[in-house]
Amino acid sequence: MRPKNQPQKSGQRLSPARNDLGAEREFEFTLVLTGFDRETPGADKALFEAGCDDTTLAFPNGQPFLVFCRAAGSLRDAIVSAIDAVEAAQIGATVLRLESCAK
Repeated sequence: MRPKNQPQKSGQRLSPARNDLGAEREFEFTLVLTGFDRETPGADKALFEAGCDDTTLAFPNGQPFLVFCRAAGSLRDAIVSAIDAVEAAQIGATVLRLESCAK
């Protein structure tokens, strides 16, 4: 497992933390954001430091998206912790919607 302070390489997937019954699993989902753009200074670093170290930041058509691959006990826990991390980054980002989910 990569150290927490190293950015994820493009296309790299994380392994589930555990795969016993009832343990953490890996969930993939996309959050569509608003409130910042690719010109927002330090947005990627702030998101990473706030806990979005398991995501890829993209701006298709100028709209910020975060594509997560997050380990958690449930899909709900994964999404809630991702939203909390986005808000903790304090870059003015607001989650508009959940775009897609995969288990």
